[in-house]
Amino acid sequence: MKALRPDPFQAFAYRSAVGQALLGTVVKVLPVGAFVDVGDGVLGLVPFKEVHGGPAACPPEAFESGAEISVVVSDIDRPHRRVLLSTPEAAPAVTNGADPSPS
Repeated sequence: MKALRPDPFQAFAYRSAVGQALLGTVVKVLPVGAFVDVGDGVLGLVPFKEVHGGPAACPPEAFESGAEISVVVSDIDRPHRRVLLSTPEAAPAVTNGADPSPS
């Protein structure tokens, strides 16, 4: 039955684009960055070097596990099944025009 269900990563890669703003939930915080669930169990990494100009400007304590945050898709690496994210403050202008802030 599992083979009949669509692959969540492939579905995410198909419907998402670089520069797209999303809401996600912080799952884990490591010294290199925060892993964020962007839906259907797909995790993306927000490297601290991508946040507010660098690691010194954004310590790991700035992210809290379980918190909902706004992120922007920086890269989708299909062969390695990786999603690279950044915060809206560190990303170039969002291309989809959506407001990532919760209502």
